[in-house]
Amino acid sequence: MTTPTPVEVADVLDRAADHIDRVGWIQDEWWEGTPPDLYPEAVSVDADSALAVAAGAEPFAPDSGLTTEQAFVYHAAAGALRRHVGCGLILWNDKPGRTQAEVTAAMRATAASQREQVAS
Repeated sequence: MTTPTPVEVADVLDRAADHIDRVGWIQDEWWEGTPPDLYPEAVSVDADSALAVAAGAEPFAPDSGLTTEQAFVYHAAAGALRRHVGCGLILWNDKPGRTQAEVTAAMRATAASQREQVAS
């Protein structure tokens, strides 16, 4: 087991933003209540669950189904995003007035910051 690289963390953040752009973002829930036969890539999610899906989990159980390496990169990406936004992801995601564009922009900005660490 190794610590995820900044590039691995950035990739998860970008995939999470892409997921939200593709299928949608929600507040006040972790995932959209959908029929159980839908795949994770078809479910609208909050910011934290988008990171879980991007790391390889189902949004319904973010910490389950991940390999150890996937869990490390999921937690590293969530931590990087928390540091970027300055608070916990659930509170930040669910803040009244928050927009999908703000969520994906924060994910992409955090990903860019992670990549800058490699370039420095």
